[in-house]
Amino acid sequence: ARGFELEYASDELKADQEVVLAAIEEHGSAFKYAADILKSNREFVLSAVQLSYRPLEYASDELKSDREIVLTAVSKDGDALEYADKCFRSDREIVLAAVKQDGSALEYADDSLKSDREIVFAAVQNYGEALQYADDSLKSDREIVFAAVQDDGQAIFYGDEVFKSDREIVLAAMKTNGYSLQVMDEIFKSDQEIVLAAISDYVHACKFASDTLKSNPDFVAAAIEVDRSVQKFNYVSKGTLGEMHNFEVTWEVYYWDEEVGYTTTESFESETVDSLLEELSEGLDDGSYCPEMNVTFHEGDFNIEYVLIHDSKGNEVYRGEGEMDSKDW
Repeated sequence: ARGFELEYASDELKADQEVVLAAIEEHGSAFKYAADILKSNREFVLSAVQLSYRPLEYASDELKSDREIVLTAVSKDGDALEYADKCFRSDREIVLAAVKQDGSALEYADDSLKSDREIVFAAVQNYGEALQYADDSLKSDREIVFAAVQDDGQAIFYGDEVFKSDREIVLAAMKTNGYSLQVMDEIFKSDQEIVLAAISDYVHACKFASDTLKSNPDFVAAAIEVDRSVQKFNYVSKGTLGEMHNFEVTWEVYYWDEEVGYTTTESFESETVDSLLEELSEGLDDGSYCPEMNVTFHEGDFNIEYVLIHDSKGNEVYRGEGEMDSKDW
């Protein structure tokens, strides 16, 4: 980061307020290299923490105990609480401001405030996993746990065990962390609504569904509607899909800066050419297809297109347009 160039500046520039503020604007931690006179300058540090919370880490001990500076810093980024004088960890107003900005700041709060319901509720609303820092008494508070999993389903593992059997909470958790389906109770792996919610967040959650669901045509159709790549990963019973056909897809990967292109070919199964084209388009949009991994790497921007499709008999069934001359495909 350009701000760190301050490390190599002259002593005169390290004491120049305008230069140091510019460096902080690039990266807050650049304040580490500023002159000590600025680190103990109240007016300057107050200006600095309005740009980034990180200067608080390098400010003088006296200014780490300055309530206005600390409140400004934690309002910018709750993690600043870690670097403030420890007396502020039990200051309710400071801690509440910190967790409202970044719930993970609850980690640095005094234990007395980790049992403060308003503070914990504010924390989990923007960082569900902050539930792990809450007092045990609040880990069994259903409203707090529900708010936590709505932000991040992973939070279900920090709440009381009873909530892993609470269908409403499990459903909310799957919507924000589908991977967690893997360790949920078997009854939920057979619950179509819950599994579909998990797939909407993490397509590979389909593999955690019960065999009964994966063999159910209605579930498979619904899963494909949520994410068409379900069929690509072979997580469902082949018998539940329509008649599948093999296709060879040629991708073009073109690097703009160097004006060089490559092609690579992959095999796919799909019911029709139209369904394959739809799957390819969606895969490019969501990043699930990465043909650039199969060609020579170049720095800079690049473009990906599927340019040719052949069926299992070698017949060309689709020809698109790319950046390269088509004869090079």
